[in-house]
Amino acid sequence: MADKYILFGTQTGTAESCATDLSDALGEQGIEIACENVFDVKIDLLKEAKRIYIVTSTFGDGEPPEDAEDFYAALINLADGSIPGLEFAVFALGDTSYEQFCKCGRDFDEHLERIGGQRLLDRVDADIDYDDLFEAWCKKVVALETAT
Repeated sequence: MADKYILFGTQTGTAESCATDLSDALGEQGIEIACENVFDVKIDLLKEAKRIYIVTSTFGDGEPPEDAEDFYAALINLADGSIPGLEFAVFALGDTSYEQFCKCGRDFDEHLERIGGQRLLDRVDADIDYDDLFEAWCKKVVALETAT
């Protein structure tokens, strides 16, 4: 099992595309990190992982995308401080025309900290035109990974 992951939750494929782009950018630097849809992993992965990067969209009125529902529900039910030391960063995709803009990403960020995680980068909340924000976030992630 890997100790670093890029996890994505997607409704339309955008978060998956971003996660794949991040994985490719890291790969170009010789850094291999497992890239997984949260649908395909269990919450216990957080206990095994050292570091995770989450790329997620928000669906409807602040809900997680369908493929992230189970992981999201399991995360919010973990006890405070139950996974200390997990390093994380979140890139949230959304649409400012919705009242609950990037809520799923905000929730992931909040609950990862609540369970004892250590935030590596400030969460980024990106609107429909996310390319520049994502590129900047990717560069920060690559810099973090090449420094360790």
